[in-house]
Amino acid sequence: MNAKQEGSARLSTFVWLVIFIAVGYVIYNIAPVYYANYSFSDRLTQVARTGRGFATDDRIKEMILKEADESGLAGYIMQSSCRVNTQEHRRIITCQYQREAKILPNWTRMFVFNVHADQPIL
Repeated sequence: MNAKQEGSARLSTFVWLVIFIAVGYVIYNIAPVYYANYSFSDRLTQVARTGRGFATDDRIKEMILKEADESGLAGYIMQSSCRVNTQEHRRIITCQYQREAKILPNWTRMFVFNVHADQPIL
């Protein structure tokens, strides 16, 4: 192997290392955004199952805000972000919110989430 080929191999390795680090950085910044949404969606399903006599729609909205706070979304989800529709045997909750996250330095993206829970009332 001559010196020119070794230099080319080092450059190629360096380029792949930079790409690998950039992808890792992006995942490091985006993963918490999606994890918080997944956690909130799971908690919303549990809230939707709350018994009819136990909580009114206003109480359900308070529970939703508490779950948003525990999921790290308190700054993104307000009471006006969610709708609660309690029917005879089921409850439908829909929440829509936006969250901005840094992808790379000097590059941010707005993520829009629509969370929906349609569960029978226990």
